[in-house]
Parts: sequence; C-alpha cells; structure tokens
Amino acid sequence: MKIFLKDTPGSLIKAIEPVSANGGNIESIVHGHQFKENDEIPVEIVFGIEDVKSLENIKSLLLNEGIKISDINIEGKKYYKKRARNVILVGHIIDKNIMDTLDRINEEGLVSDLSVIMKSPESVSACMLKIECDEAHNEQVNKKLNEICNEKNFLLISDLD
Repeated sequence: MKIFLKDTPGSLIKAIEPVSANGGNIESIVHGHQFKENDEIPVEIVFGIEDVKSLENIKSLLLNEGIKISDINIEGKKYYKKRARNVILVGHIIDKNIMDTLDRINEEGLVSDLSVIMKSPESVSACMLKIECDEAHNEQVNKKLNEICNEKNFLLISDLD
C-alpha cells in the first residue's frame, strides 16, 4: 500500500494502527523523506492480511483519518488506485451555486483543490478543479460532471481519459 503522510510526529503511527487493529502483519515500511512534496512524505507499507473485508476496513479507516492512499496492490495486482485529474468549468459558476456543484462532485470523488477566476460579476467565470477518486469511480465522476454542466449550462474542459 502506498500512502502519503504529513511530515508531523505521530502520523506514521496513525497510519499503521488500522493495519494492526484489523489483524494485519506488517512486513516492511519504507518512509521516503527524500521525496517529500507539499509537506507530505510517500510511505509504502507491506503487510499480510487475512481477507478483503479487513483490507476494506483498513482503507476506510485510513481515508476517514484523512490519509491519502495512492494505491493498494494484492499479490502484484492493482486492487485500488487513486486518480487525480483537473477539469475546468466555464460559466456563471458563482451565480449558479458553487457549493452545490462541489457537494455534488464530492458524492462521487473529492474536490481537493479549487481555483476560480472571475473578472466581474456580470461576466462568466472559470473554475479549475482537481478531483481525486478511486479509478473504479472515474466513470461516475464523469457522469456527475456532465450532468452538472448540462443542468447549469457550464462548458466542461476535461483531460483525456
């Protein structure tokens, strides 16, 4: 499992406690301080676990703690892979309830970064969103974005999938 932790005391302990609490046997931990980016350190944890349900519990507990999971491999095969993508929405973003837009996207993924450019209240605005989701939910995120853009008359500029 590859995760990203804040470079603060106790963050590694917080990350390995769910593994232990769900019967996981930690085999190794690689803590990559030299690859620190945005005050986050990539950490690879290799552990044995009895079943997929326990692994799902570990994943849920880590995500609930705000720990970013990049990917999970089981016997060399991808089990979970997080995807981050950038999209741009163009239209009257603020006037058409930006919080509603964000809340609806967050039902399927996570808006982790937001930048808005608005020249004047009368003109259209542009909004760049960084959206993170499990690869398995990518199609749902696409559908949600298209639904919102059609409903609110936004232009959607998206990366190529």
